[in-house]
Amino acid sequence: MLEDNKPKHEQISDWLREKIGAGHFIVAGDRLPSENELGEKFDVSRVTVRHALKTLESEGIIYRRQGLGSFVDEAKISQPIVCLTDFEEDMKRAGLKGRSKIIAKEVVTGTRHITQKLDLEPDSKLVQLDRVRLANDKAIAFDKTCWLPPLYGQLFRGA
Repeated sequence: MLEDNKPKHEQISDWLREKIGAGHFIVAGDRLPSENELGEKFDVSRVTVRHALKTLESEGIIYRRQGLGSFVDEAKISQPIVCLTDFEEDMKRAGLKGRSKIIAKEVVTGTRHITQKLDLEPDSKLVQLDRVRLANDKAIAFDKTCWLPPLYGQLFRGA
């Protein structure tokens, strides 16, 4: 199962990273296979498995609890974006009339975590949106708290 041209611990890390990214472990806190299970699956020592898990832990993809195991970290669950599309266009392709209704819009001071993710200065002002997504005027989703830099937030009308 493992290739000869790459260190075994890297191959195990890559396999787990791919499984997490593909949604095999999709809920924060999902428990990963044990060190023993991974060792058996890849026919490697626990030292090799621990090296692989340490790599993922240092990347913030998983966290480990002694005696309990390794778990998916909430902050790193993600799906690769293949194509960013517009909600109304997506609904139109599905044969529905899509629209969004803004139910709350306000300017707030961004938290350090949010401004960092948006590559902004700490304590930057942001526009916070809550909106309902509708298909044929039936609510199908509630987008709770979308943060936008003011330049983009001003483009949204309503609320």
